[in-house]
Amino acid sequence: MPINRTSSRIAIALLTTFLAYPAFGQGPLGMQLFAPADTSTYGGGNPPNEGYFFAFDGLFWSIPAPRKALIGTTGYREVATNVIQHINGPQSQEPVTVTYAQTSTLHTDDLQAEFQAGQRFEFGRVEDNNGWLVSIFRLGPSSQKVSANNVDVLLGDEIDPNTGHGLLYGLIGRGILVSGTDSWIIGKWDNLPVTFDQATIHDKVDTWGVEASYLRRSHTFHNGGNVELFLGARYFEFNEVFIVHGYGGVLDDNTYWKTSGDNHIVGPQIGGRYFKQQGRWTFSTEGRFMAGFNMQNTVQQGEFGYLGSPNSIMKPEAWQGSAYSHRETVNEFSPLVELRVEAKYMITRAVTFKAGWTGFWVDGIARPNDMIVYQVPDMGISTANNRQSVFVNGVTVGFEINR
Repeated sequence: MPINRTSSRIAIALLTTFLAYPAFGQGPLGMQLFAPADTSTYGGGNPPNEGYFFAFDGLFWSIPAPRKALIGTTGYREVATNVIQHINGPQSQEPVTVTYAQTSTLHTDDLQAEFQAGQRFEFGRVEDNNGWLVSIFRLGPSSQKVSANNVDVLLGDEIDPNTGHGLLYGLIGRGILVSGTDSWIIGKWDNLPVTFDQATIHDKVDTWGVEASYLRRSHTFHNGGNVELFLGARYFEFNEVFIVHGYGGVLDDNTYWKTSGDNHIVGPQIGGRYFKQQGRWTFSTEGRFMAGFNMQNTVQQGEFGYLGSPNSIMKPEAWQGSAYSHRETVNEFSPLVELRVEAKYMITRAVTFKAGWTGFWVDGIARPNDMIVYQVPDMGISTANNRQSVFVNGVTVGFEINR
């Protein structure tokens, strides 16, 4: 993403601009970056600074885990795993297969909410209580990995009316029947289980956003507080990649499916901020609301591997694996609500240290772990489960110049 490569350069460029042009648009005294802090309370306190401003926040935010989903479809399927051999039995008593009802045994419960580091840059200008504000943030990317052994994955397998069985059908084994001095080797075919010796889940999340607003600041109240109102537009992305690899069993080590859900959300935004100075301290609360239009793109790629040949034991008889690719595009309404609380400490008149908390909730997010159609030979994407809520929140620590 461009924001990932250029965020540090933006910060350096903006700081250089502030230091090189301290008087630009602000009168003879300029910013006075190192002037003593004015903590006077006369007449309701010192009025807020005007002119250009810049702020940087280091983020430590939590990205929530997706809701629980099975790796595989629901229900069960009768499958066979072995052949019982009959010794000294009658010729009519053929060897029989050992069967069980296979279900999906792995789910995404082990994926947890994770705290990730990020950055937020804000800059703009206020003059005569009017101005503009631009805010850019990036969080992550986060990455989780979960592994499990002896994993059953139930896959839908449509029955072919011509053969009477599905693709996951093959030779379970060859049983021996001995009757008197005669013996027979009898092959047994049945439904094959999809059981991986080991399966790994990889889940990756990357999120960032940018907003631009017109800013209107009130005159200082008698109690020393001020209100700023915002009106503008916002763009927000929440992108997730969900990958499963299966190793060993009926399907070989080339088996994997990778499903990505990209959420591109844009819309108008309104907001407000109340702040009040008390000595060197300033306390503020602000909120934003965006009516977001979400252009969801979900892409799936994968492969069912196969190692074997016709009549190989515990391998599909007629199906030799497959590769596939799917794409779905859906538009959704995704409202976003953000809340910030913050405390600042003035080091000089124009430079402050700050710390706070930010949280935002957004609905209508496509998260791919719950959008997979588990079937052979080509899996699939379900758009019925493309709306999850996401609540991202955590602490912020940074500095601000001339606001």
